[in-house]
Amino acid sequence: MSKSRMEYSWTSLSRYSPDMVNSNQEILQVTDSSIDLGNLLNFILDKKKVDTNLSIAPECKINAGDPKPLVKIINYLINYLKKITKETINISLNTQTSGCLLCFIVSTDLKQLPPLSDNLNEALKEYFAAMRVVFEEGKYAQIILIFCEGQVPNSVVIEV
Repeated sequence: MSKSRMEYSWTSLSRYSPDMVNSNQEILQVTDSSIDLGNLLNFILDKKKVDTNLSIAPECKINAGDPKPLVKIINYLINYLKKITKETINISLNTQTSGCLLCFIVSTDLKQLPPLSDNLNEALKEYFAAMRVVFEEGKYAQIILIFCEGQVPNSVVIEV
């Protein structure tokens, strides 16, 4: 099967599940205008009680203000992935020279992915981040959040 690419430009987040945002304020507190993505991810997964394989690089931080919208984005993505697989969600968080990479991957037998909120990219811009979705029909789906320091990516590439 050949891969084709489609580019999407998204505008603003309109629909996501806010079920955890106001709990456990000490994890969500921001110090020095940075968010420790590893702590934030552990906090979210702890509250959701979701089956995951998790690999977190230490000291993966992003410069940002309020972490609550990011909690909502990650929660939305986890809920989305739970709908398309019955298997464990594999999550990795890695540091790069230009920022951090948060990757979610699941096996799926779907022939087509359901649409993601067409507003995620704009919401991610607050965190100097963009999203990439890779999907191979009947095999796997991967969602990658790319956090860049001081640079806002402006489009998302979806490979199918």
